[in-house]
Amino acid sequence: MGASRDLLSEGLRRLLVNACYWALSMEDQIPSASEVDIVGKYEPTPFGFGKNTPRVCDPPIYERSSCPALVATLVTAWGV
Repeated sequence: MGASRDLLSEGLRRLLVNACYWALSMEDQIPSASEVDIVGKYEPTPFGFGKNTPRVCDPPIYERSSCPALVATLVTAWGV
């Protein structure tokens, strides 16, 4: 459990929901078949060496930033 695609597994989502019940000392209230469907659109990005998505955000958003230090950092790191 650590990659973005792991949450596509219904079993892992159920484990996380059940863990929340347990953490709240509500383990006696865990339903035998709780609904763990993904709400909305979920498209995890690829991972691995050479398979990542280098630019997830649109660089012009950062170029309009009011924080010059952030813009300078992104220009240096991304070559934007």
